[in-house]
Amino acid sequence: MGDVRLEFVSPGRVTQGVKAIPIYPAKAEKQWTMSDLFPRASKEACLWESKTNQQIKVWSDSESSLHSIASIDTKSPIAQQTQEILLKSTNIKLGWVKAHVGYSRNEAADALAKQATQEGITTFILAPRNYIKCLLQKESIILWQKEWDDGETGRSVHNVLPKVKTTPTPWQRPEIMLVTGHGPFPTYLKRFNIRSSDSCGCGNLGNPLHNATSCLFTTSYHLTKPSSDLEPLWWKRVMNNNNYRAKI
Repeated sequence: MGDVRLEFVSPGRVTQGVKAIPIYPAKAEKQWTMSDLFPRASKEACLWESKTNQQIKVWSDSESSLHSIASIDTKSPIAQQTQEILLKSTNIKLGWVKAHVGYSRNEAADALAKQATQEGITTFILAPRNYIKCLLQKESIILWQKEWDDGETGRSVHNVLPKVKTTPTPWQRPEIMLVTGHGPFPTYLKRFNIRSSDSCGCGNLGNPLHNATSCLFTTSYHLTKPSSDLEPLWWKRVMNNNNYRAKI
């Protein structure tokens, strides 16, 4: 859980000679970061005090939040909502106070913030946009991974790259053709009826592995041919070895 804490002083409120210090403690769900919570806390303070006609000063130790609220170019919806409140309530002023320097009111707010994480009532508010984007990306990756694992096509690539990722794999065109088998190979050309035979000119089956390890016409580029049971491991080693990839 995150915590929201703000402290504001109302100079007009005096109880037995002591200025009242209203405190707004709340507990937020874990998707809220501190950079999200401070502007929310400032907005709640302004909204609460907008219901009075007294001169109010709201103090916050989050300088970035105050800058966001003061900026005419802010993109933050919460900062924009706070600006609207301040435009309608000219009795409210915002001020910055340095954190962790012994101000009693600020220390009291800190103590209540810690208490709120254990005893406070959870405040249900819309999740921030960046959290939603992150959540959707994670769910998309999970779905993508499942489809990649359960698919019937691209198994040769799946053997080399079993985990999906959003960053491209730095393979060159020849490497892609070798791993996928989509290239000038007799087995591939026959599949689309471009050739009548899937045999290589040397008489053997013309697949990518043959070209890379045993074809008479590619002798200078040969890699060591694996046994059939070690072929999946061979592909992984070749595609993860820069020296082998340079021969492709």
